[in-house]
Amino acid sequence: MGRTISSITQTWLAEKAALERYKRALRKSDQELLKELLVLSRLHLAEASFASNIYPMDAFLISMVIEIYKQLKSLQSNTIPQEVTVSSPSELITLLDQLLEEENLQTGNLPVKFKDDQDPDEPEYVPFEE
Repeated sequence: MGRTISSITQTWLAEKAALERYKRALRKSDQELLKELLVLSRLHLAEASFASNIYPMDAFLISMVIEIYKQLKSLQSNTIPQEVTVSSPSELITLLDQLLEEENLQTGNLPVKFKDDQDPDEPEYVPFEE
């Protein structure tokens, strides 16, 4: 006796097959990234089977986002000390400025400084000499 609906694994395989043409159109580096994203989405197939009220591709995309967000939080916890608390927007800006300065010192990039009267969007004109 057959099933009335496809299992979540069968649905995932069908969605993966549907993406093959799109995948072939991507650059090789992007193809590898898509392959990794599909692996991430497969990690949550059991959870996706409970989400019968959303489209399967939506569940797979949400799974990808969850895994990427977990990786981001892991990187943040390694970069930003846990004891840092931000209680106001000005404290957040100060913290971000400090992090950017540290990053610039490590990479050797110098921050761009503007004159007080100069608009940062306005290009600086240099006289042409032959």
